[in-house]
Amino acid sequence: MPKRPEHPVFKAVDTDRPIWRYMDFAKFCSLLHRKALFFSRADLLGDPLEGSFTRAMEIDRERLLRNPPEGMTTEMLESVFKHNRGFQKMISRAAYINCWHLDDHESMAMWTGYGNGYGVALRSTAGRLEEVLPATFNGTGRDESLWVGPVTYLDYRSETERVSHENNAYGPCMCKSTTPYKHEAEFRGIFTDIPGAINEASKPGYFVPVDLQGLITEIVVSPHSQSWFEEVVITTRERFGYDFKVSVSTARMQPVH
Repeated sequence: MPKRPEHPVFKAVDTDRPIWRYMDFAKFCSLLHRKALFFSRADLLGDPLEGSFTRAMEIDRERLLRNPPEGMTTEMLESVFKHNRGFQKMISRAAYINCWHLDDHESMAMWTGYGNGYGVALRSTAGRLEEVLPATFNGTGRDESLWVGPVTYLDYRSETERVSHENNAYGPCMCKSTTPYKHEAEFRGIFTDIPGAINEASKPGYFVPVDLQGLITEIVVSPHSQSWFEEVVITTRERFGYDFKVSVSTARMQPVH
């Protein structure tokens, strides 16, 4: 797999750091059947702040409107800001994201939010994900660069804290709000389809083929499930021809009294 070049927006992470993808059983079956990871359009992920800026950007705009630079009028600035807002909203329709949880251990908060009772967590590493994902994805009809990296968490109400690399289209797409989402410790893969978004032909998502055997080191069964569900997961894994290790969540271990 070709190595990705360095990019200022995407921070390096220890390749051995564990990452987790929590999903319900139906998505697990789809994953094994398609042998592909699903990348969802950013504006469909449920977070209205995806691809946006902190309050600091609006403060800057208000300051410029009160005191326009030489050669600019208030009307000219308002036109520029309107264009910029439209472009940023378009980026949220153009960005496609695959989300993982970056942590050394499984998370009960993530089980509760994404397991739906009968779910699993795929365990892998940051290095394995980067290795199996192609450097470019051509499912859009064009070769689109595909990047991976950790999300930065910000206070979007802040008048001073800013999105890093906010003038790069990827900058706002690699930040999320601290208060509701920091527990997700997200590590994501991302690519864009800007022509599709401009032409209002954006698809809701794309499946990116990957080597699942090279990606997954373990499948962990939800602690919210009944004991029989582990056998279902093992049988399903075998029917699709895989031999991943399957284990039960450590939250189900027997207590010592």
